Amino acid sequence: MVKKLLKVFIYLLIAIAVLCLGLYLYLRSTAPNYEGKAEISILDQSVKVNFDSYGIPHIYADNPIDAYRALGYVHAQDRLFQMEMVRRVSSGRLSEVLGEKFVKTDKFFRTLGLRRMAEHNAEVNLNTNEEDWQKHTLAYLDGINAFVQNGTTPLEFKIIGIPKTDFDIADIYSILGYMGLGFSKALDEDPIMEKIRATNGESYFEDWLLDTKILDTIGIGKSPVEDLSAILPQNIEDYLGLANMPLFYGSNSWVIAPEKSKSGKVILSNDTHIGISQPSVWYEAHITYPGFDFYGNYLAGVPFGVIGHSKDIAWGLTIFPFDGIDLYREKINPENAQEVWENDHWTPVEIQHEKIQVKGQEEVDFVRKVTRHGPIINDVSSELDSLEKEPISFWWGFLDQPTKTLQAIYEMNHASTMQEAKKGASQIDFIGLNVLYGDQEGNIAHWACGKIPKRPAHVNPKFILDGASGQDELLGYYEFHENPQIENPASGFVASGNNDPGMVGENYFPGYYCPPNRYNRIAFHLNGQSHWSQEDMKKIQLDDTSDEHKKIANLLCTALLSSNSDIEEKDQSILTELSNWPGSYGMKETNPVIYTKFIYHTMRLAMEDEIGSDDFNDIQGSYIYKGSIWKVLKNENSIWWDNILTAELKETRLNAVQEAFKITMEELEEQLGSNREQWTWDRVHTITHRHPLSSQKPLDKIFNVGPFAIGGGNDVPNKMMYKPSSSGVYQVYSSPALRILLDFDNVYGSESINPTGQSGNVMSKHYNDQALMFNSGVYRPQLMDKEEIEKESSTLMLVPE
Repeated sequence: MVKKLLKVFIYLLIAIAVLCLGLYLYLRSTAPNYEGKAEISILDQSVKVNFDSYGIPHIYADNPIDAYRALGYVHAQDRLFQMEMVRRVSSGRLSEVLGEKFVKTDKFFRTLGLRRMAEHNAEVNLNTNEEDWQKHTLAYLDGINAFVQNGTTPLEFKIIGIPKTDFDIADIYSILGYMGLGFSKALDEDPIMEKIRATNGESYFEDWLLDTKILDTIGIGKSPVEDLSAILPQNIEDYLGLANMPLFYGSNSWVIAPEKSKSGKVILSNDTHIGISQPSVWYEAHITYPGFDFYGNYLAGVPFGVIGHSKDIAWGLTIFPFDGIDLYREKINPENAQEVWENDHWTPVEIQHEKIQVKGQEEVDFVRKVTRHGPIINDVSSELDSLEKEPISFWWGFLDQPTKTLQAIYEMNHASTMQEAKKGASQIDFIGLNVLYGDQEGNIAHWACGKIPKRPAHVNPKFILDGASGQDELLGYYEFHENPQIENPASGFVASGNNDPGMVGENYFPGYYCPPNRYNRIAFHLNGQSHWSQEDMKKIQLDDTSDEHKKIANLLCTALLSSNSDIEEKDQSILTELSNWPGSYGMKETNPVIYTKFIYHTMRLAMEDEIGSDDFNDIQGSYIYKGSIWKVLKNENSIWWDNILTAELKETRLNAVQEAFKITMEELEEQLGSNREQWTWDRVHTITHRHPLSSQKPLDKIFNVGPFAIGGGNDVPNKMMYKPSSSGVYQVYSSPALRILLDFDNVYGSESINPTGQSGNVMSKHYNDQALMFNSGVYRPQLMDKEEIEKESSTLMLVPE
């Protein structure tokens, strides 16, 4: 009997081993192929792809068509699921594969009409195949589809049950539309500002937006006072959070002229700040064919490098967040709800019917209503629908006319001079981008790109506009030469931290600009040292200090220490140390832990009685709010300090600061213990790169990268963005998505880093091989020298069938 049981046990172990081996072999079969040979019928000639030690493809082709076919193929084998998700999000087709939970998201994007406009762009821009950019776009698509049809199937497709289908031209434009939507802070700033005005009155904004300090970023004066945020649809994160698709939150970039560099050549730096995701946004690739040698950073499904360099030129990007979205209040016909007033007559609302396919359920009927200004958005914004009885139309430049952004990026990829690069940049339209440029000839430049709406003088685009009278209609667009820009300035550098560019002549361009803290810090460094090397630049990119936070901490602590408050000796020591804090967010520091909770509770006690706890927590990510904190704090007589819920009392700033500090100490002791030396930043500030499937346990353990303790914080050059809260736990939701450094003295020695890894395929060895390097501030090369590449690379030959 024992022998029989033993035999059964052995057979069982063998069966389990065979099953495990089979599962392993199956999983390995879904991994990208980095070596050997792959037959691709669409190729005219063989293409050699060398994958370096970080999985970055270096494509060597004999002609451009095959080069872009190869790019599409290798891009898809590493990032097909990312491409699939972005095109489905932007087209309103998530419910097809993810079910009823995503119908709301699909309705939102279908209401905005990104896919409809993308199809129009495809028809207008690629109705012929005569120009090089058109041929290369189609070649890239052919490469993606060659992998879709013949390549391995990523694990996510199997788990979810996504059918593999070909990509088309409209998918590219949908993805670009999504990118532009993510650039707009108008859809990140929710209706809370309007609710404050409606509930409490405009006097509550006097300390927020009056006397705003604007930096002369690119050599031109100061802006006029801005007013409130627009009433906006619903926070776009509410729609994208379920799909875990990254948004663009800002960036840093600067370029120094030869006279400020140790090498005597231009040096460029760029770190784009984007929502945390896995895989990260950028895919790197190096393409070489006769007459062309280019290293770029690519978006999923987009054929040309949005950031990149050759041996002649280089550019980095930050968001130029001009206000490119307007909301219009329409006047509905009381006798016919399908008509609105247009200047002097009633005009029909266009009704469009669509059906949303839902996995496992019946299709959902969907109605899209459109006025002359754009789609009516009340039905996809519960907040707006509750505030507004009249229809609100959504105007956006992307929906207004066909875009030339794809052509613009292509021209920049193929430029070899400043004039050629500027010509390409001038065609960027609905996406607001600051292009920071440098070249081998010693030129540096900053071009604020995008078609900025030109509005009547009386219009404040931060509010809902009058859609009926015709008085608030768009007048057109500013020409590119009217945009903020500067070339070869006397300062010896150009820089951007998404801050307000100020006046350009008599023009001011309203927008959702970041507070100038990061720009200030970058300029402080660049002005403080006469000569810089590529290595020196790292200390700026990795700088975790905020002079603004230092100033705020000193104000709070001084207010307490100089009062007659009964402060315990141990607390006096804490306050004294915090008052001298330089504003740094190192992992082993305790001051940022105390400061973050202290300032959160101070502002909460000031504002929660007026706007409520939910809205207060929601505005923690608002640039308008962040830029206003100092203005409120420095005014002891601000209307915000009095608690409106205690009519018999009139509270002061000191009351709020005292109570905030008391709560801070109590909560931190409960959370982190009584030993205050152990209240370190690395215990509360973490980063996890979340995969779209991570909401389904235990898939988060398979697909997520992290969590990791990490330094950096809000409003510092090394921006690791988090939302302060009473929990005392701060998860990074936006960080640098790359860190590029390039000295034209040695272009082949340029460096970068990816937050996780090059591949989006979990079975790839390059899925997370850069994560620890990124967290530690380590860089790796952007190789372009063929001999160096071939030393440590694997080779995949793509050959015609």
